Amino acid sequence: MDWQQFLGLGAVAAIVTAGSNFFSAKYFSEKQQKQSADFDAMRLAVALDRFAYDCATLITDEQTWRDSSGAGGRMFYELPNLTVPEDIAWKSLSLNLADKFFALENDLLRAGRIIGGEIEYASDPNEGLSEPSDQAGLIGYRAHVLSWELRAKYQPNRKSGNLHPWDYVRTLKSKHDAKVEEYKQLEA
Repeated sequence: MDWQQFLGLGAVAAIVTAGSNFFSAKYFSEKQQKQSADFDAMRLAVALDRFAYDCATLITDEQTWRDSSGAGGRMFYELPNLTVPEDIAWKSLSLNLADKFFALENDLLRAGRIIGGEIEYASDPNEGLSEPSDQAGLIGYRAHVLSWELRAKYQPNRKSGNLHPWDYVRTLKSKHDAKVEEYKQLEA
């Protein structure tokens, strides 16, 4: 083997090595990013589920309070906190789902202000008192739907883990649908 063949073989080996290093780094980097997105989506879905459940609990507590004339349950005037992990890598998530989450956060803020306004400016002490439940149903059901959209995209093979004796989603959905219908009537 002369020196030209040796250099040619060395150049080919260098190109193959550089190519394999590039593609393996790219493959493992993309795999890590996908795992990070899957993990962040799961954490976000769990936070949304917890928030939805807390909203349904408040609605049920208020209904118990009304049905028992104040002997049981309790009234509420603020929606629960939506606690989201601070280290979510938002750029790794679907732009559409991240947008829906940020819109939900804005709507949660708006719902809190609607509750405050209804109660503050009510001419009758009992007027506006259904607004906390209505807003909890509206925003809680949307949080539940978004949690399942996240799971459908990032955990498509996940089995339903909602084994609970109380169908809290039905509570949220009935309030949600009633409030949406009320808003449609106002627009008509």
